[in-house]
Amino acid sequence: MTERPQTSLLFQPEGSVFQQITLRCGADCTVDDTITAYVLGIEIGRRHIVGQFRAGETIGLPVRYLPLVDLPATIRLSSEKGCIADGTEIPVRSADDAVRLVGPGTVVVERLQFSQGLLRGFAVNRVNGLNTPVLFARINRLATRQVTMDRPRLLDDGGCSFGFVVQLYPTDLGENGFNVDLHIVGDEAPLASFQYARADGDDATRKLLELEGRLAQMQQMTTLQIAALNSDFRRRMDAQQERIDAFIDYASCLLFDQVASDAIAGAGGAALEPDPAMRQKIDSFREMIAAATRKGKPAQGAPRLARTLQVTPRAENFSFGWYDVETDPRGSFRWMGQSGMVLNPAPTRALRGLCIALRHLFKTERPMLRVFLDTAEVEARIEAAGPPHVFNVLIEQPKDGAPLGAFQTVRIESFIAGRPADEDNGTDQRLLSIAVGEVVFTYADGEDSVQVVGES
Repeated sequence: MTERPQTSLLFQPEGSVFQQITLRCGADCTVDDTITAYVLGIEIGRRHIVGQFRAGETIGLPVRYLPLVDLPATIRLSSEKGCIADGTEIPVRSADDAVRLVGPGTVVVERLQFSQGLLRGFAVNRVNGLNTPVLFARINRLATRQVTMDRPRLLDDGGCSFGFVVQLYPTDLGENGFNVDLHIVGDEAPLASFQYARADGDDATRKLLELEGRLAQMQQMTTLQIAALNSDFRRRMDAQQERIDAFIDYASCLLFDQVASDAIAGAGGAALEPDPAMRQKIDSFREMIAAATRKGKPAQGAPRLARTLQVTPRAENFSFGWYDVETDPRGSFRWMGQSGMVLNPAPTRALRGLCIALRHLFKTERPMLRVFLDTAEVEARIEAAGPPHVFNVLIEQPKDGAPLGAFQTVRIESFIAGRPADEDNGTDQRLLSIAVGEVVFTYADGEDSVQVVGES
């Protein structure tokens, strides 16, 4: 190395881009040196620099991988001939900093073994040992289940390795076996697949497994629909019984008042009038009958239906799979379990768009969901939302296509769910996945207005 100014360092770190650290030259010079980057003494990058450089010129120091170390960590730079100050440090404060530097890496499952009801595996990430993925399993392409992961361990050649296990149950085993797909949260493609089938299995066996999964999905949907119909039937029967009871009270009051009035009139006394409490009951009954009549016979020239219906957490449309309404300073919301069902407030109208506003997520930074309109799965687009919501799940009418057909229910399935008691050693044993603040249905017809369904 020649022509080195004594008053300033030749190269200083300026930042980083993908898979390299950026160094800026501090003065005109001619350099022949080697710069090396270390993390806790483990070499992660090296570059031999030869040539003439001008002040302000930048070069890149390649970084191949990051090992598994405790965070926050420090990348230290050194050189053989002093073109950079020994001990120059670049902080890595979080796993996100590591992802920005070398990427998330590639997780590779190197071993899968099924024994005693447990599917055990071993995976490695040789690029980014600081990135710990969240795994989940899909059983028979239908049910989702949490994957238990061991603490990652440092590999000798960089990166990290970890073991994992999935609990399987006898109900997962069909007549022709079962299928398990492992996924990383945020990645639609399966990380690995495991199929347990009969020894004489062939392509027909694979098709039978897929058919069993679809039949199980249809059975689950049918069960939820029957339960929703039963709930609606019971609610209607309760309302009918309330009206019958009110009619009996009213008729009894009229009968008894008439008998008493006739007896007193026959005795030469003045006719009796009902007391104020009885009069109030009679007026309430008349008002209930009048309201039912108005509801059953809409007036001519009534305004058209609103195009947008906003279903709030307190609405009865939140049918199955939801916990009680909770409230915070920003409004109301409902937590969902592994899956949930929302009844369409206008099931006979064609749908143009659907928006599911998410208030909270459990155990993940981005939702992983499947959405069904009745039994048909639809493509859902997830985008960030403004306060108080964190994400919007959008189902939209295809471009230059017809509106979505009429349907009865919206079914939501979450790939990720967990119990708060397992996270903080608490007592909350609920199975939680997402919290919904509202569901907005936009139809193809109606006035350009918004109608709120349920109390705010």
